[in-house]
Amino acid sequence: MSRAVWQELARRELARRDYGAYLALAQGSGYVETALSRFLARHVQAFLEADTGHAYDILLIETPPQHGKSTAVTETLPSWFLGRWPEKRVIVAGYSDDFAERFCRRNREKLQALGQDIFGVSLGKVNRSTEFELHGHRGRMISRGLLSGITGNPAELLIVDDPVKTRQEADSPTIRDRVW
Repeated sequence: MSRAVWQELARRELARRDYGAYLALAQGSGYVETALSRFLARHVQAFLEADTGHAYDILLIETPPQHGKSTAVTETLPSWFLGRWPEKRVIVAGYSDDFAERFCRRNREKLQALGQDIFGVSLGKVNRSTEFELHGHRGRMISRGLLSGITGNPAELLIVDDPVKTRQEADSPTIRDRVW
């Protein structure tokens, strides 16, 4: 094999094993890696790989708006998670269906582009705007608004990204209670 082939195989294997490498590859040439994105990739992967023995573990990520949380986690992590563990399931929830649908679309695009080459997985028959499944595996992703019926669906990874849309909604006890 040529050197270029070996380099490509090494790049794919690194992306399969290391979420930070996958994040950079999946986001493409316009992606700017930051100290926060490296920190998130490292800590999110360590969190997912930790065997704590607890039924539920929670990782809370809080940063000001527009610091790259959604790009580094919600838009990319589910595709890596499903590729790495194709029998597991993911739910992503946000403040609205349209907002959550974007996360599903971006993860689907990443799996379509990289899934077969990096993880040996492809999309299955269920392939809708708010959910998709993996071919030949139990793995699937559902992405919906918080109030749009995600109950009754199991998940090993649940991501809640921006449960309220605006500061005004966040300050409203009625909206906070409804989301809770």
